[in-house]
Amino acid sequence: MTTENKKATTRYAKPALWGLKELLYTAIRLARARFASQHHRRAARKVIIIAGSNYRETVYEDPSNVAKQFRSEGGIIITIEYLQGKEKSIPIYKKLASPNYRLITYVDRKQLRAQELRQLLCKANCFCKRRWVPYTIDQWDAPEGGCYLPVKISSTQRLATRTCKRKNGGILAVDEDKEKDAFLTKCKHSLFLTLCISCLVGDFTKWAKGRQTTENGDCVYMRRNGDHETEWFSDECDNDHFHICQTKPCDSTKYCPFQLSNDEREI
Repeated sequence: MTTENKKATTRYAKPALWGLKELLYTAIRLARARFASQHHRRAARKVIIIAGSNYRETVYEDPSNVAKQFRSEGGIIITIEYLQGKEKSIPIYKKLASPNYRLITYVDRKQLRAQELRQLLCKANCFCKRRWVPYTIDQWDAPEGGCYLPVKISSTQRLATRTCKRKNGGILAVDEDKEKDAFLTKCKHSLFLTLCISCLVGDFTKWAKGRQTTENGDCVYMRRNGDHETEWFSDECDNDHFHICQTKPCDSTKYCPFQLSNDEREI
């Protein structure tokens, strides 16, 4: 492993007799140690990119175990297979890669482009901060549906709105479909849903029978009934309820638009 600056310097020298298996094992182990050091930024994602053109089995250290441990710690491994000759895949790279983070240089007569790696890096860097719960995990384990923080202290609608705004520019959670309703239900027994009845998003509603009215107030909260199903009720905005804050995940999308001028560059 080398560091590239004005003068390339070797950081970790390996014996010439070592095979790729030992190099992969050692590289992943050293990367884990680096991420665990005081020099690593706490908020930064841990991502390893492994690129190779062949692999030969040896009797020494198996890199799949240390790779599995790294992934279990929240790390992401991206692999790039440079196939040679009639090779269709290199099995060890599939074993090392995080789910759906595996790239092959030539698949179905299509050459791998730099844009595909760039998008994986964007997905890897889409995450929720500590204590925030991710929603709508996609195939890359990215919280595209946002991040949610249940607040432990009940408060009025105005204070709840202010609290959420102070927490990463968030808003009160919006119950907008059946899937999200099930997600929010797991978080709190009773909670404010949104700023006001007129602010509800889309056509989805779960009003309790005979309660679809502003008679009791201009705010909305959700509560479980005797059958453990959630229902909506209106209430005065000055009454206290627990709430959940909703915000966008930390990501790199502003640096990674879907269409870039150099998306045809080969890697």
